[in-house]
Amino acid sequence: MQWGPVAEALVLLGGTFALAYGLGISTLWLVIPTLWLTFTNRSLAAYGIGRGVPQGIGFHVVVSIAIFVPYLIGHALLASMFWGARFQPTMPEDMGWAVLQHVFLIALPEEVFFRGYLQTQIDRASTRRWRVLGAEVGVGWVASSVLFGACHIFNGGPARLVTAFPGLWYGWLRARTGNVWVPALYHAASNLLMKFMVASLQP
Repeated sequence: MQWGPVAEALVLLGGTFALAYGLGISTLWLVIPTLWLTFTNRSLAAYGIGRGVPQGIGFHVVVSIAIFVPYLIGHALLASMFWGARFQPTMPEDMGWAVLQHVFLIALPEEVFFRGYLQTQIDRASTRRWRVLGAEVGVGWVASSVLFGACHIFNGGPARLVTAFPGLWYGWLRARTGNVWVPALYHAASNLLMKFMVASLQP
């Protein structure tokens, strides 16, 4: 294990988190790692900030069904069983703005940092790799997901650590497609689906 890449990743994570969270500027998750990689003469494409292989429509149909359908059903059932809520499809009033916000101000910046920079950088520390559903992942896959969840604790409390689990999914997508754009779109879709479910579950 080479600790140099890990140390760099943690320092950049700490600095970016302090600025992005402290100043309330979410786009710093995109700006800071991009500037750092450019300043250190590294290929952005090597960190997933490139075209990659977005996969075919069949791949995304299968992934979407496997992830979103169980989530929708599970969310509705749990809300009904434990809180007596009933599902009535309702589109949030601010959905148009929410789409732009979650794609460009939340999902894309976070994916550039956590799945693009952080996951790749930590993977540089070890040559150990595993094959998971057609994607080659390393220690950065798990580490970046845990750190992703840990950062969310400061915006919602310990329960937000659960975001480490979708982080694993986004990290797998980054490894499978070779870019951050695909996980960014799924990340945004997940957030928007949550807004839709919250609006649709009536007491």
